[in-house]
Amino acid sequence: MLCVGAKASRDDNCRDPPDLHRLLFVFDTENLPVYQPGRRDAFALNAATNPDCQRHLTMEQRGSMQLEQRSSCPWEGVPDVDVYRFPKELIFARCLCEKCRGRNGSTEFACERVFKPTVVLRRKVGVCENGLRVYEPWIQSVPVGCTCASKETTVARKRRSASILDALL
Repeated sequence: MLCVGAKASRDDNCRDPPDLHRLLFVFDTENLPVYQPGRRDAFALNAATNPDCQRHLTMEQRGSMQLEQRSSCPWEGVPDVDVYRFPKELIFARCLCEKCRGRNGSTEFACERVFKPTVVLRRKVGVCENGLRVYEPWIQSVPVGCTCASKETTVARKRRSASILDALL
């Protein structure tokens, strides 16, 4: 926990500490709690009917596109705003297609988001010390892109979730 001073109050007239950027880099990341916000839409609203998910890209088209557009699982960056987090805005990847492009309709593969553990600071709501807000370091899983992967079975998903929880405890 970042205790900025000894005098605590619940005053709404607090401000952010001036060195929040620097504080992101001073933590031992192995012992930080993991913040997993509620699952947001992993796919764009039109992912099932998106015509770009069905089309084959020519070499010429691929050469002029950004990585997120020419991928077999294209994605877009969507701002995620959380006023209790520093930084307040992160860019989350959202898959544009449910199925992988170029797999000829195969149901064995699907587009899945790739996550990167990222250190953020979570503000303690209603806590103010010496006129400054108090923040705690957390690890947040941030979706950074989408990839084509074989579909995960329910048993494998439960096993993976259990091993993640075991690692955190």
